[in-house]
Amino acid sequence: MTASGYALATSGISTNYSLSAQPSVPNQNITAAGVTITGVTAASKTYDGTATAVLSGGSVSGTFNGDNVTFTAGTGMFGSQYVGTWPVTASGYALATSGISTNYSLSAQPSVPNQSITAAGVTITGVTAASKTYDGTATAALSGGAVSGTFNSDNVLFTAGTGAFGSQHFGTWPVTASGYALSTRGISTNYSLSTQPTVANASIAAKPLTVTGLSVPASKVYDGTTNTAAPGTPGLLPAEAPAFNTGGDGTPYTGDTVSLSGSATGGYNSKDVGAATVTFTGLSTANTDYTITAPTQAATITPKPLNYTGISVTNKVYDGTSTATLSGTAATLATETGTFGTGGDGAPYTGDMVSFTTGTLTGTFATNQAGIGIAVTLTGGVSLTPGGQSGDYSAGSPSPALTASILQATSCVGASSSENPSGFQDSISFTATLPADATGSVVFASTNGVFSSNSVSGASTISLAITNLPRGTNLITVAYSGDNNYLPSTTNLDQIITNHPPMAATMTVTRTAGLPLVMSLADLATNWSDADGDTVELTGVTMLSTNGVALVALNWTTNLDGSISTTNGGAYIGYPNSPNVADQISYAIGDGQGGTNIGYINIVINSSVTATNSITGISTGGTNLVNAYGIPGYNYILERTTNLAPAIWIDVSTNTAATNGVINAADAFSDLGGTPPASAYYRLKWQP
Repeated sequence: MTASGYALATSGISTNYSLSAQPSVPNQNITAAGVTITGVTAASKTYDGTATAVLSGGSVSGTFNGDNVTFTAGTGMFGSQYVGTWPVTASGYALATSGISTNYSLSAQPSVPNQSITAAGVTITGVTAASKTYDGTATAALSGGAVSGTFNSDNVLFTAGTGAFGSQHFGTWPVTASGYALSTRGISTNYSLSTQPTVANASIAAKPLTVTGLSVPASKVYDGTTNTAAPGTPGLLPAEAPAFNTGGDGTPYTGDTVSLSGSATGGYNSKDVGAATVTFTGLSTANTDYTITAPTQAATITPKPLNYTGISVTNKVYDGTSTATLSGTAATLATETGTFGTGGDGAPYTGDMVSFTTGTLTGTFATNQAGIGIAVTLTGGVSLTPGGQSGDYSAGSPSPALTASILQATSCVGASSSENPSGFQDSISFTATLPADATGSVVFASTNGVFSSNSVSGASTISLAITNLPRGTNLITVAYSGDNNYLPSTTNLDQIITNHPPMAATMTVTRTAGLPLVMSLADLATNWSDADGDTVELTGVTMLSTNGVALVALNWTTNLDGSISTTNGGAYIGYPNSPNVADQISYAIGDGQGGTNIGYINIVINSSVTATNSITGISTGGTNLVNAYGIPGYNYILERTTNLAPAIWIDVSTNTAATNGVINAADAFSDLGGTPPASAYYRLKWQP
């Protein structure tokens, strides 16, 4: 930077000084003039998923040294992309001048007033309403619908509202929708429902009311017409909640009045035999919100039976079947309303011609049980040829109706015994045999009277068992009472009752070798028994044993008739001393009823006899002294054991009984080395 024009001035003489040079000045800067852009504005907008703002306007102030200062516009951005009022910022603004542009600088980006982003309007299209049946309300069922527009990945949906018909009554009405609302994946306030959906007109149909109480018989006999009987009481509306009344005060929808007019009539859809439908017509109601539907009914037209004459049936005896024997043939048609003939010209229904042929007729009783005046039906053999619709006629029944009787059949009851002959007091029963289908009862009796009464079941029945028939031949009577189908019958059976012989068990006795034997008849009798409970008696004894030993009868004798007589209560069979071998005796017994048997006595030999009852005392010490008694002159062996369980007896000494029978025996324990044991037990043994 340079300085010029500087001059000196003094209070003295100015000439005394001279300015040698202009002052030296350090360099200084000239800065660019600051420029401000004002008046820039932003336009409000509808939500579009971005924050971009549209700017307009703006000016700069001042013209310097002839420079025209202008600017180039930049861009604007809302403070948010969502619905609301936001500050707007500007960026990218720059200056442009007609002079040197560097002489000016943009002091700041323009300031822009706040502006708004408003919600995007959404329209729902494609909503439809379903037609319905009158229900007393204007409520409409809506379906479908779609929205358009996807911003910034927002998924714009909607929640459905409700619909209403322009009227609750029968007819076609405009439908309005209300209550629809938006629901988006983003912020729902970014969108607004511009209007409720538009819905096309829909219809309310009349409510059908089916009439009840209309019916005709389920079937009728062919009469050549489609006529029905008068239907049941007409004019009944079905049960509702609450019920419909002709006065209307109980109708389900407020203010409705439903009443019937007209008269219900019905007609078959065919005049011929077969399944048919009866349709009722003629009823209506003045209330257009309802329509009356009369019911249809399934029915049947059955063939008209044509009866004929010339058949008869005979009685028969019961045989378990229902087959009937016929006679005669179907000769003519019986009298009907109108005359049916082979020519058909007198038939009651226009155009019908009826003829019939007769083949083999089969008769069947209504039951296979015996009875009087049982109805008989015919099958087979009669065929009709109608001139009209095939099957409009059927073969009826003979005139007059056929009846006959099934007579009771004779019965032959059989009888058998469970055991014949049988033993006295044996348990026996009897079986009655009858026809397999017989019923009723059977009575079993003997000479003692009735002993069993049985209901018949199946082909046979078994009596109670009895045991009281006497010995001999007994007459058994079996009487069948008969039933509806069988006559009574009786049969007899000879039951033979035999005697059980007495039984004798073998009696075994022991004889000591060298000694005789006496056997009591009372002991022998304990081996006898009789199944019939009869008294058993000894009838004879073989007085010579098997080994030829002659026996002795002690206190009894044999009578001339073979019976036994005893002289006192103590009767015995004596067996003398004989060779010491086993022997056998035979004898005979009887029961007084003709029953006999043979018994046996087996005699076995015992080589010795031992006992302790003859020992009278024992003296102990180094040698034990045993005192006893025996038969004078007989030898006795003293035996000892030291333990009774088990007892092992050893012979100690042999001693002879003195003339007074005394036996004195000593035991010095020589087999034990002379040492007495802790205990010693003694007995005497006699051995021939």
